[in-house]
Amino acid sequence: MCDTFRIFSAVKFLLIKIFIAKAAPSLGQGRRIMDQRDIALMRTHERNIERYRALLLTTLTDVETRFIERRLSEEYFAIEIISLIGRQSSAAP
Repeated sequence: MCDTFRIFSAVKFLLIKIFIAKAAPSLGQGRRIMDQRDIALMRTHERNIERYRALLLTTLTDVETRFIERRLSEEYFAIEIISLIGRQSSAAP
């Protein structure tokens, strides 16, 4: 994965984290734990990660490899956002 893409992914992650922390403080209020929908989403993203990792072990072109790496990054990002929202909602009064 190229350095530019890693930097872009890190910046995107930080921007979303800041948005959730500052711009959407009421996000998830009234929820004490992750609900079933969040858990199902996490499992779906985890299965996608497993599938993409298996694909990386096969013979791929450079374009295909970059695509799979980008998708992996997006899946990890989605898991982090779901868990971040779950942590924030459990901390809400």
